[in-house]
Amino acid sequence: MSAPQQLAFPLPAWPALGRAAFIAAPCNAEALARIDAWPEWPAPRLVLCGPPASGKTHPAQIWAAKARAETLPAPLLTLDMVA
Repeated sequence: MSAPQQLAFPLPAWPALGRAAFIAAPCNAEALARIDAWPEWPAPRLVLCGPPASGKTHPAQIWAAKARAETLPAPLLTLDMVA
């Protein structure tokens, strides 16, 4: 017996990266709470990490909008930027 395959529907996709479009769940509750607490963080930096396609972009965009910050693609980052 073969494994079931996921059906793909030809639905339009659009980025919905605002706070109102974020679905809070137990797996992302701590990250969302930290972002919502900005600028009252216990440290001046926050690292949001996880494997590819695990949902880091949406909370990062929420914070960037709240902080009026610019976002950069990871390949453009260097260690001297965070030191």
